[in-house]
Amino acid sequence: MLFLAQISPAMFQRLSIIVLSVATVAAVSCKKSPETVTYAGTNLPLNAAQVAPTPAVASPATGTLNASYDNTTRTMSYTVTWSNTTDSVTAIRIQGPADGGYNGAILQSFANSTTSNTPPRRKSGSFSQSLAVDNVVVKETELLAGLYYVTVYTKASAAYPTGELRGQLTFQRSN
Repeated sequence: MLFLAQISPAMFQRLSIIVLSVATVAAVSCKKSPETVTYAGTNLPLNAAQVAPTPAVASPATGTLNASYDNTTRTMSYTVTWSNTTDSVTAIRIQGPADGGYNGAILQSFANSTTSNTPPRRKSGSFSQSLAVDNVVVKETELLAGLYYVTVYTKASAAYPTGELRGQLTFQRSN
C-alpha cells in the first residue's frame, strides 16, 4: 500500500490529475434533476353546451373547474363546483382523450356510494380529488394539450345521458 510520503512528486502530480479528471467526468455526467413545472387551469367553465352531443333539454346548471398539475409528482389536483343542476349529482368523471365536442373513455369516476370520497348528492356543491398522470392511462402530453375533460352526471340521466355539465381541462404554465 502506498502512502503519500512514499510517492515521488511526479507520481503525485499524475495521480492528482487522474483523480481530478475522474471527478470532473463524474460531475459532468451526473444527470440533472428535471425542472419542476406547475400548470394551472382556473375558473374553467362547466356547462351543458360543452356536453357531447349537446342535450336536447337545456340545463340551467353551471359550474367551474379549478385544476393544477405538477410534472415532478405527476399529480393533477382538481375541484369541481356546480350549481342549479336539474337533479342531484350522482357521478363526476374525468374522461378523454377527446377534443371539445367529442367523447372519450372514462379515466376516473366517482359515483355516490357509502364511502366518503364521493361527490355530494346535491344540486349545488363541490368535489375535490387528485389524479395520477401515469403516462399509461393518463398521458401528460394529452393532459397539457387539453384532451381531457370533466363531466358531471345527475339523476336526470334520461334527459342528460352523457352528463349535465362538462368542461375541458386546459392549463397554463404557472411558474
